[in-house]
Amino acid sequence: MAEKHVDFVKRILERRGLGADRVNMYNCSAAEVGRFKESIEDMMKKLEKLGPNPIREE
Repeated sequence: MAEKHVDFVKRILERRGLGADRVNMYNCSAAEVGRFKESIEDMMKKLEKLGPNPIREE
């Protein structure tokens, strides 16, 4: 169900011109500390590439 919600939000963001990559879902267990760290780093890279929220600049 959460994946459907994330996909829905991605579609809304894309339609508004904000970029669907601003929202992602990563699956990892408590034992996967390395994977959790990689997920955070991946998201940070994507957000840095997208830049600030274009709506706030108005």
